[in-house]
Amino acid sequence: METVPGQYPHDDRMKGPEFALFAVILTAAMAARLWNISWGLPDVFEEAMPFTVARNFWGTPGGGISFHPDFFHYPAFSFYVHFVVQAVQFLAGSISGQFGSLDAFRSAMETDPGAFMTAARMLSVLFVVGTVGVVWVTAREIFGRGSAIGAALLAALNPLLIAGAQGVNVDVILTFFLMMTLRHALKLSGHAGPREFVLTGVMTGLAASAKYTGVLFLALPVFVIAADFASGTARTFRF
Repeated sequence: METVPGQYPHDDRMKGPEFALFAVILTAAMAARLWNISWGLPDVFEEAMPFTVARNFWGTPGGGISFHPDFFHYPAFSFYVHFVVQAVQFLAGSISGQFGSLDAFRSAMETDPGAFMTAARMLSVLFVVGTVGVVWVTAREIFGRGSAIGAALLAALNPLLIAGAQGVNVDVILTFFLMMTLRHALKLSGHAGPREFVLTGVMTGLAASAKYTGVLFLALPVFVIAADFASGTARTFRF
C-alpha cells in the first residue's frame, strides 16, 4: 500500500476476521471489568469522590441546582461527566415512576448512594474499554496489525486498568485522553496539517481537565517536532 503524506502505511479499514478479533478483545476487556463491579456496595468509599461532588450539584431538597464544585484537589471535568450520568438516571427514574420529583431523587442519592454507584462505575468501564480501542488503532497505524493485537491485549488484561475501571476516579478519564493525545501527537511527525495540531491540543486540554498532571503532555508535540528536526526531516505544514 502506498504511503500518503500525513498518514501511516497501516491505515486501511478493518474488515472481516480482523474486525471480529478487535470486537472480541473489546468484549473481553469489558467482561473483565464488569465482573464483580458491584464490589463493596452499598458502602461508598473514597474512590467515589467524583460521584459525590457531582451529587452535590443537585443541591438540597427545596433548593436549586448549582454547578460550583467547591472542590479543587483536581479539575472538574469528571464531575460534570458524572452529573450527566446522574441526569440520565433521574430521567429514567422519572419516566418509570421511581422518582416522583427532583427532591425524591436528591433524597434517594443522599440516603442510598450505593444504588447509583454501578452506573458511575460503568462510566469508568467505558472509558477504559475506549482506551483499549485507542491503543489498538494507534499501534495498528504505526506498527501494523500484529503489534495492534499484542498492545490491545496487554491493555485489555492489565490488572491496574481492570482495578481502575471498577472504581469512580479521574485516572481512567485521564488515561483515555492521554492515549488520544499520543495518537494525534504522533501524527505530527513528517507532514501535518493544522487539524492534527488542533486535535492534539484539544485532547491534552481534556486530559488536563480530568487531572492536573495531564498538562505535562503539552511537551509531547514539542518532542515529536524536535525529533523531526533532529533527524533532518523537512516539515511541511498544509493549510
